[in-house]
Amino acid sequence: MLFGLVWLDFRMFFALSHVDNTRGHRYKLLLPSSNTDIKKYFFSVRIVKVWNELPISTDFSSLRIFSNSNHKIDLARYCNEL
Repeated sequence: MLFGLVWLDFRMFFALSHVDNTRGHRYKLLLPSSNTDIKKYFFSVRIVKVWNELPISTDFSSLRIFSNSNHKIDLARYCNEL
């Protein structure tokens, strides 16, 4: 969605963080605030933490390279959270 590879409007689900002094990669997302428990379980909210914690070494130059670089990441720690 971020790079326009699917026909969904990225802005309807996510917002890029404009803070550039954070650790990690440059495509950080803002975590939306929620006053209810309902919204915090939406996929678009739950996945922000996982996305933002991708290592700085993640290569976003192409979908194939991005996918291959993520095969080395252990996502098991997020299974109970999602």
